Amino acid sequence: MISIRSTGSVLVLLVLSCLSAQAQSQSVTVQSTVVRAAGAEAASPLTRYTAVRDSLMRRVDRVHAQAELRMASFKSTRGSFGGLHRRVRSYDATTAPFISDTGVRSATTHLVKSQLTKQRDGIELEKVRYYDPKGRLVLSEQYEGHRLTQLELLEYPELLNVPTTTWLLVRGDYIMRTSNPDSITKTPKKISYYFSYRPNAE
Repeated sequence: MISIRSTGSVLVLLVLSCLSAQAQSQSVTVQSTVVRAAGAEAASPLTRYTAVRDSLMRRVDRVHAQAELRMASFKSTRGSFGGLHRRVRSYDATTAPFISDTGVRSATTHLVKSQLTKQRDGIELEKVRYYDPKGRLVLSEQYEGHRLTQLELLEYPELLNVPTTTWLLVRGDYIMRTSNPDSITKTPKKISYYFSYRPNAE
């Protein structure tokens, strides 16, 4: 015959066993959560850089596409005495035709793209600038041997000539994003940096 005291002891042991198992399960869950969080944190710089670079390049592609649609003519000049310098300026389609005081029909054109190419130590250096329909510089690119070394993108509000955001991409996978202060919304200046770490061998 089992006594009440022994039955109570068995119940106490069962309760303690259940509590112990639950505590161990929670400990394992917490540990796995910490490991996952640590892994996510370790990968976050590359993840952030990739997302920011993708966003930047979409903006750059949009500038390129808009420039291609606007370009209608160009002028090319070379350095003195057949030098290695060459500059090409592209302009948009003729706009706002009018007749001047002298009776000559004229029109207004806007610079869309400026491209300067030169040689230095056997390497071709190239600087390319893009302008929006209001004549504001929106994109500047630099190439060495046809490889992009630096890119700067400027974003403007509709009615102002001061950029609200400036993006800078430097070869080696470095991006700097500058949000300029806004006097209307009282937004302070903010600079963010993004990196893509590479092996030392590169």
